[in-house]
Order: sequence, then structure tokens, then C-alpha cells
Amino acid sequence: MRSACACDACCPLQHVLPHVLSALPQFSAEQSITRPPDSAVWCAPVYTDLLAPDRFRSMVAMLQEEVSSGMHAPGAILADPSAAVGLLWARRGLQFWIALFRPHVEQYLRTQRAAADAKADSKELSADTPAASPPATSTAPSLNTSPAGTRPSSALGGAPAFASPASGPGGSPVDLSAVTSTPTGLAGAHLEKSVTATLGELAEKAGGLRDSVGGFSQKLLSGVISPEGYAEALRAYSESIEPFNGWIARNTFTLTARATPDWASFGLKLAPTREALAEDVHLWSTAVSAVLQRMADMHRSFDLEDVRKTI
Repeated sequence: MRSACACDACCPLQHVLPHVLSALPQFSAEQSITRPPDSAVWCAPVYTDLLAPDRFRSMVAMLQEEVSSGMHAPGAILADPSAAVGLLWARRGLQFWIALFRPHVEQYLRTQRAAADAKADSKELSADTPAASPPATSTAPSLNTSPAGTRPSSALGGAPAFASPASGPGGSPVDLSAVTSTPTGLAGAHLEKSVTATLGELAEKAGGLRDSVGGFSQKLLSGVISPEGYAEALRAYSESIEPFNGWIARNTFTLTARATPDWASFGLKLAPTREALAEDVHLWSTAVSAVLQRMADMHRSFDLEDVRKTI
């Protein structure tokens, strides 16, 4: 079966197939790396006569074919490149994200349980509480007994409620200067106290700004974007991939993990709300964890769980 497809986008296997075929003992190098004369690029349909899709329609069938070919050594010593190696590291990479999301998934589940418990307690309380009687109608007389059209009087002395504050008894004017005047000594002390408080507040703000600039400069020098994000990335790495990495790979990850943002700020760019993000992460982690467990079972059943370290 031949194909003249020349589209990279529709043939994602074109760069992978030559290496996979070269690794299988039953195919010669010429069969796997020679470009078909009527095809401009490597194209998946070109190899259907060799790969037989019915034989490689699942991960289990693909791993079984590699084991039967004898390309992997006993004791889970995998040939590289191979499908077994690719699936092994794909699983470990996804496991890193599962570990990174785990605290947020656990927090989401705690929140859901607390909400469910609160809802259940509210229903029980509503069932046990008797129906409240309607409030009694008040028959107390109105306090406003003034005849219609008259101005209400003050409670003290019967003075008009809207009398001018500058008028004394009988309408005589009152000298407000005696009330509003403040001794010069007290005014100066009050002004001095206000100025001192303002200067102290400005000095405190300047100190806070200096600390912020210093902290930002320290982050730039250390290369750590977010201490919280950096710590979370290292924790997830230690739980998933680090046991299988050598010195070079570990130090490379430690260096690149400094650019990890914190979850609080970066998470809101992935979903409209924190609640929606937490639910998405929970659903994704649940589904992917089930797939990873099946992949791990396949590798162990075929003795393909290679635990050797990288460089």
C-alpha cells in the first residue's frame, strides 16, 4: 500500500516510524529508512504493509510485539529508542503533574466534604425547628402627638426643633467665638502631633518600599520567580521523576524549576474562577491516574519497568 501524502501535519508519525522500524529485528535498515519513490515525505500509510495496524492497535499489542521480538534484555533493560521507553517516560512525566496537583485536589475534596456536611446539618436543623408564629401587631400609640400642621417641638424645654443654633432663648444671638476659639498653645501642640504622625507614616511606607525593592532584587539575583512555586515543583519532582534521574538531569530540572510561578496567580489564567480550576484539576487527575495505573501494570507484566537512572 503506497501513499503520496506530503503533508507534515497529517502524518505525525513520519519522523518516528523510521526509528521504530529500525529497532525491530525483523525489518532491515533498508526497509525502514529508504524513502518510497512515489512519496515526498515519510508517511504512515506507506508502512501499513509492514506494520499491520491490526497488530499495533493498542499499547498492549505494541509492547507484546517488542517483547516477542527480543529487542529488550531480561531484567527490564529496555532498548532505546523503543515504544516501551517512550511509554515509560510519558507515564513518569504525567505522574509529575499528578503529584503537582495533589495538594489542590485534596483541598478541593475537603471543601466539597465540608459543604456537603454543612448542607446536611442545615437540613436536620430545619426539620427539628418548629414553624415560627407570625409576629404580633403593635398597638402602641404613636409618639408624634402634635396636631396636624404644627411644627414638632424638642424634647428639652419645648424649644422649636428647627431653631437656629446661633440663637439663644428668645431669639437673642449667641457669640460663637467663645465656643469655637482654641487656645494658641493647644493648637500648636495638635499641629505638631499631626506633623509627627504624618512623617512617621511616610517613613514607614518608605521602609516598606525599600524592603519590597530589596526582595525583588534578591529574586532576580537568585532566579526564583516564586518561592512557593519553586518549592511545589521540587516536591512533585522528588515524588515522581527524581528517583530515575542522574546528576545532570536533576540539576537541569532544579535550574529550570526556578521559573515555576505560584499557583494562586497563575491558576486564574487557566480557568474563570478558583472553584472551576479546582474542579477541572480534580477531574483531570482522577481520569489520568486511572490510565497511568493501567500503563504501570502493563510495564510490570511484560518486565519492562526499567528503573535505571538517566545521566
